[in-house]
Amino acid sequence: MGLRINTNSAAMSALRQLNIVDGKQQKNMQRLSSGLRINSAADDPSGLVISEQLRAQTASLKAAVRNSEFASNLIGTAEAALNEVSSLLVGIRESVVFALNGGSLTSEQIAAEQASVDQALNAIDRIAAATRFGSKSLLDGSSAFKITNKSSAIDGLAVNNVQFANNASSVSFTFGVTQIASRAVIRLASTGGSVAATSRLISGSPGLPASSGGTGDVIKFRITGNLGVAEISLASGSTFQDFMDQVNANTSATGVYASATNSSVSGMSTGGSGASFALFSTGYGSDQSISLERLTASSSSLKIVVTDSFITGGYNKVNNDFTTDGTSTMSAAGQIISDSGTDIVVRVGSTPVTGNGNKVSVNLPTLQADITFSQRYQYLGQVESSTNFLSGTLFKVANTSNSGLSFQLSESALPSDRITVGINSIRTADLGLEVSRENDDSTANANSGTLEGGFLSSLRTGGDNDLSANPQNALGIIDAAISQVSATRAALGSLQSNTIDPNIDSLNVAIENLSATESSIRDLDFASETTDFVRSQILFQAAVSTLASANLAPQAVLSLLG
Repeated sequence: MGLRINTNSAAMSALRQLNIVDGKQQKNMQRLSSGLRINSAADDPSGLVISEQLRAQTASLKAAVRNSEFASNLIGTAEAALNEVSSLLVGIRESVVFALNGGSLTSEQIAAEQASVDQALNAIDRIAAATRFGSKSLLDGSSAFKITNKSSAIDGLAVNNVQFANNASSVSFTFGVTQIASRAVIRLASTGGSVAATSRLISGSPGLPASSGGTGDVIKFRITGNLGVAEISLASGSTFQDFMDQVNANTSATGVYASATNSSVSGMSTGGSGASFALFSTGYGSDQSISLERLTASSSSLKIVVTDSFITGGYNKVNNDFTTDGTSTMSAAGQIISDSGTDIVVRVGSTPVTGNGNKVSVNLPTLQADITFSQRYQYLGQVESSTNFLSGTLFKVANTSNSGLSFQLSESALPSDRITVGINSIRTADLGLEVSRENDDSTANANSGTLEGGFLSSLRTGGDNDLSANPQNALGIIDAAISQVSATRAALGSLQSNTIDPNIDSLNVAIENLSATESSIRDLDFASETTDFVRSQILFQAAVSTLASANLAPQAVLSLLG
């Protein structure tokens, strides 16, 4: 063993170890005082990167939760206002039904009800104008989607939800009608005779028995429709016009009307005017039906053609095959001919959607909308093929700051993390039906039939459908308005309960799990760190003591110098 004074190796070694232990002790105290295992990138470079990413994602998800809560509150505000509008519409309907009881009402009573209707309509317009969330108007149409390129085939369109691609300025929805909506239809003609309105359905002179030049026949029919049943009787000499008049006199009871159209029918006799006659259900769709039953036998026959769709004037239709649909001559009692309507089937993009009559509810990831096709749309466009009608652009939705309400419901900029919702106007000028002519089933009769429909504002005093002018049509307008408001409420409620509220719950679970993961990487385990800190303290004290001993070693040289 050598004794040296200039270089004390033992002291140097003890000092180095002391510095190491002191550094560890400083780290221990830093972690214990901050509660973090990673206080700088040097503590764990890869762990720092992961924890920072998790921290950013967690903060974004917390912002998304606040966004979702704002969206839920906005929708709740709109829905509460729509609830009041629904109540007002119910009151208006009550007034309209009351006014229909004209036989027991005076003009003053109807005027009083009209004043009540006017006040309710004003209240609806006020709610539409005054319902806001912050400075954002909700029900006046400014929060609706901006629609362009709308097909003429559409009468009514309510777009509730659209998913836009990234940076897309708009989205177009293409469609093709693979099956048209139709009424239940039964065509009529006499066997071997002309089919003009004045043609005799029953041969012979009116009211005369067979011995006096008539047939003496009285034919009775039972007509059953969606609304009910009615019986009609046709005496000797009755014409097709008489038949139609009796059918139409019972339309409100049966839901079946009769109409003449200027078109020849394959397999049926036609007169010089080329007229044919038919029974129609008043509505469209598979829930519409007609049954014609002959109750009495007669020598006079009636030729019946049943067809699932009715298109005239040279236009085509799907399955235009009367042989398949059926032709029958009714002469015996007990014979029944029936038919039912069909629902529209629309191909939106590549997805087929079956409607209810002329109405289609589309619920796709990219589009949620309620579409009402024109009752006469099948006559207005060209047929692309025997299985596809009116293929093309249904409508286009603009992706602009004033088109719908966009909500960021998650942390990324992906289309799936955003929803864009439209809230349609509930102003009285926008609620109701497009004006159309009922009983209009051919291009030849474009100006025939009864005007139906209209908007809620037409129920005001002096309007086309006020309680004095046309309460019957007003009732249909009210029912359409109630359906539109209810559909808007249902769409908003579904969005709130099935999308936004579950999204909030999902985000909170994600925040919890991400926070736990980030904590396991970045936060300090105090039990482990305290144990390490105690060890560092003991080693520090031992190193100080060792350094002191090492510093005393050179003093032994003095004893050698004596």
